[in-house]
Amino acid sequence: MPIIKKKVCLVGAAGVGKTSLIKRFVHSVFGEKYLSTIGVDISKKTVCLDDREVMMVIWDTAGEEALYHVPTSYFSGNEGTILVVDGTRPDTLSTGLKIRERAARAGDKSQWICLLNKFDLVASWAVDASTESELAKMNMPTFRTSAKTGTNVDVAFHEMAHKVSNECVTSSMG
Repeated sequence: MPIIKKKVCLVGAAGVGKTSLIKRFVHSVFGEKYLSTIGVDISKKTVCLDDREVMMVIWDTAGEEALYHVPTSYFSGNEGTILVVDGTRPDTLSTGLKIRERAARAGDKSQWICLLNKFDLVASWAVDASTESELAKMNMPTFRTSAKTGTNVDVAFHEMAHKVSNECVTSSMG
């Protein structure tokens, strides 16, 4: 079974749970302690799909404020982008969409998905279904996730693995 190596970056405002989602996906753990990412942290996990394995090289970027200072070389070769939004803080969605616009202006061609994180805090949830529909219209599959409980974390990362590996299969065939 061939192994395909793909670079995926997580982006979003500070405190939305990017690092927690990666730790849940890669190591199946969740820590209550918040530590802000400085620069970029890189993790790897191999996902088995039907006919191939995808080694995801996952770049955990610092919060949105720091993206202005992150060298563009960090995003060079990026084939998938996971936009993480805190579902209890609607302002993080507008911040995330600004990141996506900035990436598009810079010529980004990566596959995107959106994780509406912290779904375990359903009593404080502030993202409505119409907002999720708008994201879908932007060709950005959206998942309600919880790094704390693990809800939809594996599903979302597997979707990204499919998107970036199908892009590879499509481009190698055509």
